[in-house]
Amino acid sequence: RHTALHELVHVLGGIGPNPVFVNADTGAAMPAGDVWVSDWESTDYPKMVTRIVTPKVVDIARKHFGCDGIDGVPIEDQQTGKVAHW
Repeated sequence: RHTALHELVHVLGGIGPNPVFVNADTGAAMPAGDVWVSDWESTDYPKMVTRIVTPKVVDIARKHFGCDGIDGVPIEDQQTGKVAHW
């Protein structure tokens, strides 16, 4: 029930992406370029992708997937939940 309500509020436009990310060390708002980037996923599959690139997210993803080459984690790009979910 809670998930259905949460998703309904997304559809109605009541929950969007949080525009402010905070630096855990300083408490200051982080500039958007330090939080996410939008670029082409690859040259083989030309699709624009938005990725979270904060140091903590990148570090966790690298450890989780055992891959030091990860430089960001993509977020949802479907119109019904764009940039609101991982």
